[in-house]
Amino acid sequence: MFSAQLQAQLSEDARDVIEKYLENIETDGDFTQIIEDIEAYLDKPISINTASAEELMNFPLISPSEAASIVQHRIKFGYFLRIDELQVIGLQTEHIRALSYFINTELPLSETLRGLGKRMQHGKLEIISTNKYKQPLDLPDSILGNLLQQSVRIRYTMPGHYSMGITAEKDAGERYWKKGPDFYSAHVFIQNIGKIQAFAAGDFLLSFGQGLVMGSGIGTGKSALVMNIKRNAPNLKPYRGVNEFLYLRGAATTLKFRKNEFTIAAARNGIDARISQDTSLFTDGFSSADLDGYHRNTTELENKNNAQRNLAGVWYQRRSNNGYFGGGITHFQYNIPLQKFGDLYRKFYPSGNTQTFYHAFQAHTLGRFHLFSEWAYQAESQRKAGIAGVLASLGKGAEASLLWRNFESGFVSPYNTAFGNTFQNEQGLYAGIKLKITPRISWSHYTDLYKYPWLTFRLWAPSRGKDILNQIDIVPRKKVQFYVRFRYQDKPLPALENTTIKRVEMMQAYQLRVHANAPLEKGYQLQMRIEKNRSIREGITLNGTLAFVQLSKTIGKSKFTLRYTAFDIADYYNRIFAFENQLAYDFGTVAFYGKGTAAYVLYTQKLNRHFKVGLRAHTQSSFNPGSRDRIQKQGIYVQLIYSDNL
Repeated sequence: MFSAQLQAQLSEDARDVIEKYLENIETDGDFTQIIEDIEAYLDKPISINTASAEELMNFPLISPSEAASIVQHRIKFGYFLRIDELQVIGLQTEHIRALSYFINTELPLSETLRGLGKRMQHGKLEIISTNKYKQPLDLPDSILGNLLQQSVRIRYTMPGHYSMGITAEKDAGERYWKKGPDFYSAHVFIQNIGKIQAFAAGDFLLSFGQGLVMGSGIGTGKSALVMNIKRNAPNLKPYRGVNEFLYLRGAATTLKFRKNEFTIAAARNGIDARISQDTSLFTDGFSSADLDGYHRNTTELENKNNAQRNLAGVWYQRRSNNGYFGGGITHFQYNIPLQKFGDLYRKFYPSGNTQTFYHAFQAHTLGRFHLFSEWAYQAESQRKAGIAGVLASLGKGAEASLLWRNFESGFVSPYNTAFGNTFQNEQGLYAGIKLKITPRISWSHYTDLYKYPWLTFRLWAPSRGKDILNQIDIVPRKKVQFYVRFRYQDKPLPALENTTIKRVEMMQAYQLRVHANAPLEKGYQLQMRIEKNRSIREGITLNGTLAFVQLSKTIGKSKFTLRYTAFDIADYYNRIFAFENQLAYDFGTVAFYGKGTAAYVLYTQKLNRHFKVGLRAHTQSSFNPGSRDRIQKQGIYVQLIYSDNL
């Protein structure tokens, strides 16, 4: 009983670590894949005595420079005996405490399981059923299904060896029982069997280099984690999310021969597309795809899988003690040609039935510097893209990052997740620094200068902008977090007036955030934030304010979180993002706009060693600027989790 209770407390602490990691990411996207990747290490922590530098880099909470330092220390001085020895390579106590839930100092062990068949007996089964109801919903006419968003996820995994799973999901308004859920995803994934480093069948993700051609899921962008600019995802991994367009469906494998790795993949994915006809050529084609995954009425169903994308690719990598280099060929074949219908900004977009990409990439650690880059060429359009960066350890408590990028207009890969504001038609230079001023105070800064050499969506002229962030983090004592963030953006936007001659105007946006997170008496955890912004656009100044207070408490096998938010934000282009706690595997941020209040309560309860229930209820009441009509939003989410051992 004591062990089971201790494990429950550990999982909650580890969850808090993950939430703090995501707190610094300001993007509105699907966090399912990121969370599952991190939480996999709870069941099988990574050993800092046996893991390679690449394996350590793949863990999001360890930076490339830290991974290189761990390996170099191990080679020079031998195995780590305790985790807190990481202080000798410059890691701070709070960072080591956060890592302690996901790493260990296990020494190399002989193989105790013989063959995949025996390993199958040691997996972990998990079943998650989630139902969401929100009101009101922005639904089209003549929806075919009920108003619930429902999903079921079944997983049987043994991290480091195999993963098998199936996901079924329907969005609100989609038909359910006539043909089952609208979206299915399934995978079989095995690792480390002889020369087979990885094999995936069903739905999977590929990631090479910095994601110029083939990126894994959704790439995180700029944040206060100024050293987190390099893509470090494994080359091949199973897809376990519910996003309906960012995965590959087929089969892939990575074969390893000493330091050489070969990956081959083949996939076929349907694309939701509106087929248009070029009247001059009398041929059908499509210029864009619907990426929302909604199939709620007959019109949306008619567009479902209208087009088809086939993938064939081969990649090579050679690894060494200080890094790797490699390259690959990625070929996409469409059954219906891409067409450049529409606005002038599409002038350089790809067209035709094929897209072939050639790319080369590398990452190497040279002393205190970690250098990485990727260079890509699209054959049909003859468009190019490049990205290069360096992460540097400047001494005890000082780190710096630098990244250059150049994506030519028309270089469009459907799986591009490279670091930047957009994935094409962009040039930029990013510089970041993190300084440990005292053992309890650190300063993070980045400056990003960028420009769009050609027209972009709603921007009818080439434009440029800048983004500057400063953040002071203070840890006055254990489990207390306090930071102050100031961000300035000078970004291009379309002119306010709707005239025949389109113009691009610049908006200056200022953001100030003060955030505190601290424990209270009797086991309560208090989190508070106030954030103010100001935007100046065409001589008009608009101000915005957001503030929230959150209280959390764990009582035995129960945990609740309560948050109240008040906001007054007049400009949609300067809306404020705030991370909110969700049910398991459902992390994300919320964009606030208008004037009003919002609140939510999150409650989880372990019923026994196999079952756990979760409940989340939220409400929001607000007015849009210039409107007297009150907008009321409510929602309730219910989740049931079964696991072999919670």
